[in-house]
Amino acid sequence: MFYDRESMERRDSYRLIGNARVRTDQLLKWISGTRAWEEFELCPHTAPLITTMAPQIESEYVTLVSRDGFEFIIPRSAACVSGTIRAMLDPASRFSEALTGRCVLEELSGVILEKVCEYFIYNEKHKDQSNVADMDIPPELCLELLMAADYLDT
Repeated sequence: MFYDRESMERRDSYRLIGNARVRTDQLLKWISGTRAWEEFELCPHTAPLITTMAPQIESEYVTLVSRDGFEFIIPRSAACVSGTIRAMLDPASRFSEALTGRCVLEELSGVILEKVCEYFIYNEKHKDQSNVADMDIPPELCLELLMAADYLDT
């Protein structure tokens, strides 16, 4: 998305870019090249010039992303079985995950995160039942799933 200087100067002093409120004068300086990424003290992959975050409506679904880029969209209630994910998504935490509803889990591969998401859904589906059959887990994934469960506080 490209903004020209004239249209920026005619509008409010803040603009919405994605989920972030950005001060227009800072955006103009960034567009004109008078400032560098480092001056904002943000990571290169983070949107520059963020001054405050726009209010978010809590979505019914969250996106979990593995280290190899696989994305799983599952109900928020199912994902919050995990203490780690629940803390990430807590609106009071002001973490970027809470604002975007997207959790990047660099510690988990796509295969493991898929099985974790299956467990979250399985647990949500059978939470009020007794004598529920165990999930089918391949033996070669057991150790990695145990480590994932520890990391996710599940």
